Amino acid sequence: MHKIEAPADYSFQQRLTRDSDEHAESLKAWDQIYDQLSPGPFAGKVVDVWFKGLQIFRETTNRAVSQSGTSWDGCYVVGIPVAMEGNGLFSRQVLTRDSMLTFHSDQEFTLTAPEGFDVVAIAIPEATLIEAMQPGSVEELRRLFPQSPTVMVAPPGQLDELRNCLLSIFDPGSFEPELLAYPQVQKAMSSAIIGHLAEVLGSATQAPLPSRSFKGRCHVVKEATSYA
Repeated sequence: MHKIEAPADYSFQQRLTRDSDEHAESLKAWDQIYDQLSPGPFAGKVVDVWFKGLQIFRETTNRAVSQSGTSWDGCYVVGIPVAMEGNGLFSRQVLTRDSMLTFHSDQEFTLTAPEGFDVVAIAIPEATLIEAMQPGSVEELRRLFPQSPTVMVAPPGQLDELRNCLLSIFDPGSFEPELLAYPQVQKAMSSAIIGHLAEVLGSATQAPLPSRSFKGRCHVVKEATSYA
């Protein structure tokens, strides 16, 4: 008879938000500021999952927002848009549904998201990702996570696989969060997720940098937002 291991620690939290400040406080262990940019009632949702040192979350916002902040110490962060009404700006770089954002926890990020923004992301401890990216992982990670937050692109098929792998955790029709209480489930899921992540990062390249005039327009938008 197959032996089931004792339950292991995990966390699964879901929160509906009605203003940008409440939304900014919903992601566990992050320090963020959100400002609503487009008019109308705000509606957001954050689903936050932790297990085996990984944080995987999905957040949606119905209004355009400007956000900035930092994640918890000692991790790499990769975010993949699920849906968005137009393009976004991540640290003054164009973010589309076919790209992904990357940054290290010692870097402060800025993101201007359009209306209908839906994103799924993973925060993974440094040592875990270094082990998964072997050999030559240190140099590879410096390319993928340079000195400032970056927009990366990867082969569409691989990016879709990783996106769907992460989204499956939040689909009640295919996965019950209570199963994460069991170590064997955590081990299988973390192995699959980290494997997909390492594969995508291994083939990713930096998105084309914007023109100088684009950066100037971004600065004007930032100044206007700060003034408002």
